[in-house]
Amino acid sequence: MSHHAVRATVFLLAVAAAATGAYLLVGLEDRIVAERSAERVFESQAHEAALLVERLRTAQQSYVAAGQGADYWMSKLADTRATLERTLGGLAASATADGARTAAEHAAELVGQHTRLDARARTYMSHEQRLMASDLIFTEMSGMTGEIARYTDQARTEQRALADSRVEELRRQQIYVLGGAAALSLLCTLLLVARGRSPA
Repeated sequence: MSHHAVRATVFLLAVAAAATGAYLLVGLEDRIVAERSAERVFESQAHEAALLVERLRTAQQSYVAAGQGADYWMSKLADTRATLERTLGGLAASATADGARTAAEHAAELVGQHTRLDARARTYMSHEQRLMASDLIFTEMSGMTGEIARYTDQARTEQRALADSRVEELRRQQIYVLGGAAALSLLCTLLLVARGRSPA
């Protein structure tokens, strides 16, 4: 192969290395953006679930409070709980971390148990046993609401940890690609310089 042909081949190799490196870097960056976007969606769902848990707590305590309209707060509680159950179901479905999915599922199961306890509290209220209803709401139901909140927060933490781990791995791959492309380009440059100094 002639001197000029070798130089052209080495030059094309350098260009190909740079182009391939750029293509891979862009692809990895797109994956990072997608990962962070999915994480933000999950965070938004988890935040909504946390707000619903607080509304659930407020509603369940309000319908036994003196001077409050029990029927209104019972209806509010049922609506909030149904929305929370759907939100937690969506959270479990969109989770990619096993720990996040499990935590969201546990929270959803507790919402089901909360429904059964609420039925007991409503029975007490219908029999004018407000003290019994209050005791149930401020002990068992309140503790269960706290557990739902804890599992919801755990789901968010687990999902964020997985997203951070994946992004870190993708960043590491970007460094490898950049380093490989730079090393190959440097090698090609050195070969071109060496060939340029050698006699034709």
